Amino acid sequence: MNMILSDWVVYPNGERTILFRLENEDGTYIELCNWGARWISAFFPDKYGKLENLLVGYENINDYVADPCYMGATIGRVANRISNARIELNSKIYQLDENDGRNSNHGGFNGFNTQLWEYEVLSDGIRFFRTSLDNEGGFPGNVTVSVKYQLLNHTVAISYYATTDLDTYINLTNHAYFNLSGKNCSIGSQCLRINADKILDSDREFIPTGNIIDVTGTIFDFRHTQTIGRYFESNNIQLKWNRGYNNYFILNKHDNEIPAAYLRDQTSKRTLTIYTDALGLFLYTSGFLRKPHTAVCLETQNYPDSSSHRKFPSCLLRSGEVYVSKTCYSFDVEM
Repeated sequence: MNMILSDWVVYPNGERTILFRLENEDGTYIELCNWGARWISAFFPDKYGKLENLLVGYENINDYVADPCYMGATIGRVANRISNARIELNSKIYQLDENDGRNSNHGGFNGFNTQLWEYEVLSDGIRFFRTSLDNEGGFPGNVTVSVKYQLLNHTVAISYYATTDLDTYINLTNHAYFNLSGKNCSIGSQCLRINADKILDSDREFIPTGNIIDVTGTIFDFRHTQTIGRYFESNNIQLKWNRGYNNYFILNKHDNEIPAAYLRDQTSKRTLTIYTDALGLFLYTSGFLRKPHTAVCLETQNYPDSSSHRKFPSCLLRSGEVYVSKTCYSFDVEM
């Protein structure tokens, strides 16, 4: 693996936004950036060997700085929405940023996606790290967090690590937008499989109701491979609210050995297989992009809004404990 570093922007105060390229001997590569610890691009071949970028994003750093869609960003402190933008912890109520109506989303106004991270070049990848100060986004505790990216042949491995000096909530993910065609076209005909028997029910504000739904016989049953857009035009109220899918799937297995999800483009024959130790993944079919349904997000994470639902597995990180999680994205071609 080769690594290439280049300045994207040098700010007047001397801070540097850097574009990192991790490159395999066969010419395949990914690009990363320290603004938001982002995954910028993923160039992998189709059935003819043609390399194309399989991530949807922008051409310049200014668009990433202004980005409202979290393109390729590391999400934290807590992925997804927290109802009423508040948490109760150790008999104290913390008011969070209300950056999504009355709710908090993806860490608030100053979430990890809006930060310039420090970095360390490693022999097998790149590590981004920062300290999230007490009360950032309204969350308690000084949190030390790092995200390590590795390019292992045609697999991108992302490893998360965090510690805190006060009890707090942590639920990290990456918000990459995939389109395996390598083109700016609908992902409706691309095929998806998710190893999940159940999803979380949610309301029109995308907040979990606390109910768990069996996917059997529903439009959320991706246990057998089907096209993503098969039900886009259905009258299902969830799809109408979400402009497509925007739902949390509870994975049957989460041990980094059994695939959590599988995506295939029928024309290019490219595939993406995702392995994770997270408890679930969020399927978002980009209904709120300027050009809807031109990308799909498969955000591996633990239960959203778990601080509001005692029966959900908690994402509480106590002082002295260590948060560790890993997700692998394996690209291939299947004829």
